[in-house]
Amino acid sequence: MTPPETTRDSTRQPSFEDALEALVVSAFANNERVEGEWQIVTPLTAAPNWLVTVEKVYDDEEPAYDPDLLE
Repeated sequence: MTPPETTRDSTRQPSFEDALEALVVSAFANNERVEGEWQIVTPLTAAPNWLVTVEKVYDDEEPAYDPDLLE
C-alpha cells in the first residue's frame, strides 16, 4: 500500500485502506493467517459480492532478517 501524498486530518475517520492496512499488520503481528482469498457474499441482491485476495510480497531489497522465522 502506498502512503497518502498529503497529511491526513486527524479528526477524519480512517479510510478503507487505512483500516485494511491496520488489520493486516495487526493480524501478522499476532501470527494469524494473512494470506488467502475470501469471498464475501452480501445478503442484498442489489449489492455486489466481493472477492478479497491478500498475498505477501517483498521489496527487491534483501531483508535484514529471515522472514521464514516470523511465520
